[in-house]
Amino acid sequence: MEEWIAYLDAYERHLNVVAESLASGKVATESFSEKQPNVRLPGLLRGRSEALVARTQELSEELRTRMDAFSTVLRYSRMKDPDRIVLIDVLA
Repeated sequence: MEEWIAYLDAYERHLNVVAESLASGKVATESFSEKQPNVRLPGLLRGRSEALVARTQELSEELRTRMDAFSTVLRYSRMKDPDRIVLIDVLA
């Protein structure tokens, strides 16, 4: 069980970094590289695990929304002037 607690703690810290990155508009440079424990997830930790999965989904949707905004701005910019380089600062 301790292995899973350490793993979930590390994943929660990673999600905090991602959320902070999205809030600040800066790119997160670290990736999550912890190895999942080889033992079954204890039932006592299932709720916490599900909450982290839900938070991951929320952050993923926020990132997709921002990526769509950037893509739209770039697409219209290219249509207007294909030779121009555009620096984007989009507030979502």
